[in-house]
Amino acid sequence: MFKAGLLLILIGFTLAFTAVLLPLLTATLEAGGNRDISISGGGCILIMFVPICFGVGEAGLPLMVIATTLAVVLATLGLLVLWKIRPKA
Repeated sequence: MFKAGLLLILIGFTLAFTAVLLPLLTATLEAGGNRDISISGGGCILIMFVPICFGVGEAGLPLMVIATTLAVVLATLGLLVLWKIRPKA
């Protein structure tokens, strides 16, 4: 079971690393002589149940809104799980 968990963590880090580098490599390869390329991004960092969100580029605001919404949903699900597993007093 430990090996399966370790493998899932490794796959997750690999996917996250690839997701960060893929847009940069794609934009570089497709650019050729065209210099009208813009890259946008957005994300959230969750510290406990407090989301810290950011957005960059011309589509940064919609991406930041989506990331904030997903962070709030994730925090709500986390609170629900904690509420469900809490021992009854």
